[in-house]
Amino acid sequence: MTEPEQFDAVVIGSGFGGTIAATTLTDHFLLKKQGKVCILERGQWWVSHEITFTPKDKRTQKPNMLEYLADNNAPYGFWAHPDNVEGLFKLLSMSRLIQRKGLYDLRILSPQVSAITASGVGGGSLVYSNVTVRPHESVYKDWPTEKEGKSIGEYFVQAEDFIGINKITTVAGLGNAMLERSKTFQEATDRLAKQQDSVIINKNDYSLNLAISDIPDKLFNYFTLDGYNSLTKNSISQLTPELIAKLAPDLAAKLTPDLIAQFTPDDIKNLGPDLIAQLVPKVNTKYQNSMEANVCERQGRCNLGCIPGARHTMNKKLFQALLQNKPLEVRPLCEANFIEFKEGENYPYIIHYKQFDKNDKASDKTIRANILVVCSGTLGTTELLQKSKAKGLALSNKVGERFSTNADLLGYMKLDKKKIDITRGPINTSHAMFKTGDKEFAFNIEDTAIPQMVADLFATIFELYSENKRRRLSFAKRLSLVRRFGVLGLAVLFMQGASLSQMQKMLMLLANNPIITEVLALTGSPKTFGKMDMEDTKKLSPYYTLVNWLMTDHDTPFASPSERLANFFVFSCMGIDNSDGVLSLKTNWQEIENKNELVEKLQLQWSADNNKKIFEDIIDGMKKIADQIEPNGSQRVVAPTWKETPSDSTLVLLHPLGGCPMGMNIEGGVVNNYGQVYQPDLQDKKNTYKNFYIMDGSIIPMAVGVNPSLTISAVSFRCVEHLIQNLGN
Repeated sequence: MTEPEQFDAVVIGSGFGGTIAATTLTDHFLLKKQGKVCILERGQWWVSHEITFTPKDKRTQKPNMLEYLADNNAPYGFWAHPDNVEGLFKLLSMSRLIQRKGLYDLRILSPQVSAITASGVGGGSLVYSNVTVRPHESVYKDWPTEKEGKSIGEYFVQAEDFIGINKITTVAGLGNAMLERSKTFQEATDRLAKQQDSVIINKNDYSLNLAISDIPDKLFNYFTLDGYNSLTKNSISQLTPELIAKLAPDLAAKLTPDLIAQFTPDDIKNLGPDLIAQLVPKVNTKYQNSMEANVCERQGRCNLGCIPGARHTMNKKLFQALLQNKPLEVRPLCEANFIEFKEGENYPYIIHYKQFDKNDKASDKTIRANILVVCSGTLGTTELLQKSKAKGLALSNKVGERFSTNADLLGYMKLDKKKIDITRGPINTSHAMFKTGDKEFAFNIEDTAIPQMVADLFATIFELYSENKRRRLSFAKRLSLVRRFGVLGLAVLFMQGASLSQMQKMLMLLANNPIITEVLALTGSPKTFGKMDMEDTKKLSPYYTLVNWLMTDHDTPFASPSERLANFFVFSCMGIDNSDGVLSLKTNWQEIENKNELVEKLQLQWSADNNKKIFEDIIDGMKKIADQIEPNGSQRVVAPTWKETPSDSTLVLLHPLGGCPMGMNIEGGVVNNYGQVYQPDLQDKKNTYKNFYIMDGSIIPMAVGVNPSLTISAVSFRCVEHLIQNLGN
């Protein structure tokens, strides 16, 4: 029997926490000139189809991501494209229900709660809306992080610098003409904020921080390290508005002396070689291959994959580390099954995992580590620890507890007079933070874009659902529905009063239909993601035609997707729920795993009735904003997944949290406030495993009420700082 491989550190997962842990440990090992990090990632790489490819023997510079992956025979897929029904089919084919390499993982945890998570190198950063916002101070003031060591609040700047942020509310990178959607939302929020009994707490600060590049590409060139490393605080202080106006006139209009005073070397690096040369005379400022040379094109595809590559995703951080030959290895399509611990051995952690090839064939493998960091996300980490516990790993009994929905809720209003294009811009650009009588901060509401690729689909859903809300339809209206939507209109008549959970079951039956599965599998094949040949086109064309017909409003068949959606305004909402859900393994989880089936192994106990207040408060908040957008707008607000009878609700979460919560001892959590995993000890309730950490959303002890990526990153920096300090010199 072959001995397992040994690594100084193994990181399971490659999202925000995984990338922060891996890159920090890699730099530590590089400094020590010994040690190597291995990342196990269950998904594959994802890239834009617009990335150019030059054969290796003809390149004059370092490879881009696509070239690097091809050179190393790494598995990868392309973001779904184009923005039409063909792209929609490709998007649907990127589900892990269809193929193991799929990007989107729909996890049905209970009849009431499902979650959509990511699977790929870069983790959740691949599909999030790039919102990088700090939680309100009241959210984390009682966390274990605030009872010992530095406050989590001290790590937000570091996390923001690592991710990179911009505020994007305009129609282009330069200029001040706002997106109509942003302008409408911010003006409505501001009117609400100025009322005497205002519930808005982020007055005059409605623009979101987004991890997206939004300056001209000529200012994003990279240069050799000798010039960059020569920068000092003293040399940066020589910057003046006049100097910037001369060398970068497009940027000068946006800067003030106060902003300039806050510049760091990383900021200067992104401004261009001419400024470097002024600050550090006679240095080599030769251009290098740029990682982020592209900027936001307002395509609204943040959740679908950014075609120009303007988003600051974690796969780019890992790619740069690999490109620089740092001591890092990334293994895609490697899914961890369980963890063993051998006390007293040099490499005490044994990770059992399955490695899948491009044809979905699995090989059972093991790898040993001296340092183990688990970052598989809220659901992935909770599942992994529960399976490990079932196989003998001693852990806290709190595994699976403190699960939070983060009160994720989508809502929209039907516009009566206004017409607003909601297909342009980043997914979210603006937000309103609300307080309630019992909470300093209760929930957050954001404006929301619908990308062109799925615009017809959402327009059809919104239109049908809005009609279906009118319980008593006239005969003329019924005929109108059938005329407008054909088969779908007829279906609405039969499904009047059907809950979303019932509709979801119907959709799941369709998803498991062998004909549909075969079509989506063909659509998602590597060959099809490139250029389809005539044979594939002929096979898929009838299905494209059918779906296109079903999504068409036959009253206005030539209306563009943006025209149809201009009748609606969409909100994304998050809030502070009770964080009282409990995740556990299904009784047949081992059987599912033995068969390598893509079937959910977790189940959730969570009560909508116990959490109804926060959702009702959120809906009330949407109505308050809607009334400021249009008179009586509140009467046309719809939250399709939340019902008047809470037990009939069916939530689809984008930000699940908890499951391995931090606590002050093993009786209160799975990890301590530094992410160290508690090891049961009768004498010491604070005893932890050596060099065994968790750094992801599973350790967040409660809902944060905003997009959690920045919070997860800040917590991860706090955890990895502690890990490095414990390693010593």
